[in-house]
Amino acid sequence: MDGIDADRISTDEIFFLLKNRRRRAVIEHLLEAGGQAQFDDLVLAIAAREKEKNVEEITYKERKSVHTSLYQSHLPKLQDAGVVEYDRRSGSVILTDVIDTIRPYLDVGETDDGESTTGRFDRPWQGAYLGLVAVIALVAALHALSIYRFGAGTLSALLLLFGLAFGVGALLWSRQQG
Repeated sequence: MDGIDADRISTDEIFFLLKNRRRRAVIEHLLEAGGQAQFDDLVLAIAAREKEKNVEEITYKERKSVHTSLYQSHLPKLQDAGVVEYDRRSGSVILTDVIDTIRPYLDVGETDDGESTTGRFDRPWQGAYLGLVAVIALVAALHALSIYRFGAGTLSALLLLFGLAFGVGALLWSRQQG
């Protein structure tokens, strides 16, 4: 680890490293993969995660974008901070002990059997969005089935309110993912 002390990484540096979603994705993938991965496998996994596709479906262009940013920017930053050891010749990327300092800042949970889970579907906002969609669907169904007739203005106002709430929530979440 080239003399980097895991206890000396500052909170500011941790936040700097984690503010980028690709660097978080690198760390999350390495945690899921037992702490190490080959560079090419890491590139494919992150591209697949970002595009919500299977690894086999990733195009050259999608892979190239991730490859370039990891190679030129994200892995060097993680290596400079001592979070990973990255050997460009062999393509080996390995988490270091610094991860123990960073782990509390990650949105990582554990399953009942102690396995780490960093899935994209473990976020607390998803329940709120699911509830919002359910309410909108209920209002639309009640109106469409003539069970309860909303006045044109009331229905429009409700849908506008729900749409605005959804939009503001999505905007806040995307800024947080930064």
